[in-house]
Order: sequence, then structure tokens, then C-alpha cells
Amino acid sequence: MFSIIERNFKKSIISIFLLFISIQINAQSYSLKCKNERIFAQEETLFEVVIPNVSLSDVQMEIQELPAGMKFISALKTNDSDSIDTENAKFQFWFTFSQTGSFDIPPLTATIKNKTIDIPFEPITVYENPSLVAPVLSVELSKSDENIFVGDTIKIDVYIKYCVQILGFSFELPKNSLFKEIFRDEFALGQIRKSEFSPENTKIATFEWIVLKPGNISIPKICVDAISYNGNRKHISTNDLGINICVLDSHRKANKNDSFEKNAIFDDAFKNPIENDDSNKKIELSKNDVIELFELRCAERHSVSKKAFKLRHEKEKSLGIEDSEDEPNVPIAIFLSSLSLLLILLHIISIIRKKPKCAVLFAVLFVFVLVFATKQNIKISQKFAISYGGRIYSVPEESSSSPVRTIPSGLRVKIVEQVSDWVYIECSETSGWIKSDELILIR
Repeated sequence: MFSIIERNFKKSIISIFLLFISIQINAQSYSLKCKNERIFAQEETLFEVVIPNVSLSDVQMEIQELPAGMKFISALKTNDSDSIDTENAKFQFWFTFSQTGSFDIPPLTATIKNKTIDIPFEPITVYENPSLVAPVLSVELSKSDENIFVGDTIKIDVYIKYCVQILGFSFELPKNSLFKEIFRDEFALGQIRKSEFSPENTKIATFEWIVLKPGNISIPKICVDAISYNGNRKHISTNDLGINICVLDSHRKANKNDSFEKNAIFDDAFKNPIENDDSNKKIELSKNDVIELFELRCAERHSVSKKAFKLRHEKEKSLGIEDSEDEPNVPIAIFLSSLSLLLILLHIISIIRKKPKCAVLFAVLFVFVLVFATKQNIKISQKFAISYGGRIYSVPEESSSSPVRTIPSGLRVKIVEQVSDWVYIECSETSGWIKSDELILIR
């Protein structure tokens, strides 16, 4: 009798041990599998795990603290048995993701017949929701990581993503450069994307671009009319990317090439411009004269009388400055803008009171005044400055080989853009980069 009990006890111990080992081995293979083909932000995502040979009552699941951008929605547990004799516990969990990228999700804690194990999630990547995002255009330049000189060939690859169809594809020939298309994909010719959503960039065209003039230059304008996955149409262009490149003088490249020898016949072509040429000599103004001109121009901008205008002209004439441009008038711009608002208000009142002749008259006057108001406001929005005099460079860096020429003091210049302490200016004399401390901005 004792031997029978001993054998049964051993069998029980062995069964419990085998069950424990089985649970441990199965725990290693358990994982929460994502049932969605792709995971998109702001959409519910289903994860599922099946634990075989275990009833639902023997399993308890606990969700750990989720990472930022992930939210638990709901859960469901069902009996996923293949036959009457076996029981498989199936657990389903739904989550949403508010952010894109790769997620490292903490494992779920499962208690199976009083044994606690961790069930990991499969690695996942969350993509932008195609129903929420608009098509995105991007470019790659072949010489983005090196100096670009006049005459260099730059290859431009154009890419698009989040797009199901391209209805229009065009480009503008840039000034002072050579530009040609060398490749265009069928997708850019209007073909509808046959495959499902793809988050990857698709190359749609390749161009060759040769810049013929030094300076800070925007990449050529390439335009695309694209249909997004939600059916919306969007016009996008490379101008929206705001990519500029700095093109250096080609003679600087030649100076660095030791194998290139300058022929004596062309020596003059490699000399820096003569800054003290008598033909370019102008009266150099003192700092006080420049400041006085600045104050007169500021007064001219904000004065309602012509007194400041006359004083500025007389001052410039005494300093030998001729053919200078006048300042836009701020009070006139304000008056015209206010008058246009009044006219459109009177136009609306005339329509309400059913006076068609007055409505037409006010509409015509409104358009007429609005044109002049817009011109004045555009002029005021542009930035101008008075020069203290100084060197103009073709690139925003001080170098003995890059100055184009000097500009005289007291000259009114237009400010195009600013990079750090360098300002790109345009004037009747020339254009190029100058140090910002050599200008005084007209307010």
C-alpha cells in the first residue's frame, strides 16, 4: 500500500514539474502579435495572444505602464478551442498611438495557474495616418556636402510620399543657369499607385542644374499637383522647402587647382577689380553725414508734408548724391488702406439698401484705391538701409579673392536677406553680401 502511494506521489511530482516546465517553455514563445498589416497614428491597433491548454479562468492579465503616445482602448478574452477536449485562452487588446516612430512597449504580466510570466509585444513601427497627412515633396542634391562653384553640374532627385496620384508635374527654368530633365517616373505622368499605402519616398524625377552666377541661390522651382490618400488635392513645390545653396566664383576653384596655369594673355581676367579706379571715385561721406541722411529718410517716410522730402534732396545734392530713390510714405499707405475699407463698407451698405448704382460706384472706387494701397504697402514692407560704405562680397565670408567692389557711403540699398551678421543687398551700383554693421536700417 505504501509503495502504491509512493508511486502516485512521484507521478504527481513529475506531472507538476512537467507542467511547470511546459508553462515556462510556452512562456518563452508567447508574444502579443499585431494583427494590423500596418500601424497608423490615430487608428485602433489590435494585438493578440493565444495560450494553449489553459482555461480562461486560470489566466489573469495585467497591463504595465504604457509609453508616451500609446493609449489602451479595450480588451477581450475568448475561448479559442479547436475541440471539446482542449481549451485555449485567447486575449485581444486594442491600443491607439498619437505619435509616429518605433515603440518599445513593456510586456504584459500574465498569471497562469498561479505562475507569473511576462508576455512581450512584438516590435512595432507607427506610421503617419494616410487619411490625415498631405503629400510631401523632398529633394536630394548631389553636391550638398561640398563646395559648389559656378559651372558645376548639380543633380537634383525629386521625391514624393503620402501620395496616391500625381495630376500635374511642371518646373520653371531658373535664371542664370542651365536646367534640364533627365528622368521622369511613370508615377509622375499620372499613373495611379497600384500598391497599398507606402510610407517610403518615391523618386519621381531627376534634373541636372548648372549655375552660371555666384551667390546665395534658391533651388529651381518644381511644382506637383498631388492627390493624397484621403482624396484631397494639394499643390506643392520645392519653393516650400526653402532650400538655398551658396555658389562660389569659378575663379576661386581655379586658384585651388595646382595643375592649372594661368596664361599671361589672360592675367587680367584673374585680377581683383581695381577699387581705386578714377571712374568709380565718389565723395566719401562722414559718419555724421550718413546718420543725418538716415534721419531725413526716416522723417520722409513718416511725414505728411514735403518738407522732409525737400530737406533730404538738398542734403543729398550738397553731398554729390544724384538720382536717389524716394521713400514710400507711411501716412499715405495708412490713409489709402483706411479709405479702401471705408469704400467696401459703403459698397455693402449700398447693396443692403438696394442702391445698385452706388454699389457699383463704390466697388470701382474700392478696386482703384486698393491697387494704390497695395503698392504702397508692398514698398513699405521692403527693407532699405543707408550704407556707411564698405566691401561687397559674392559670398558671405571675408576673403581676398571674393570682393566684387566697394560701395560708396550714403547709398540707399535694398536688403534682400540676412544670414548671421551678413546682409545681401541690391542697389543701382551692384549686389552682394556686406557686413550688417556697415548699414543703418531705415525705419
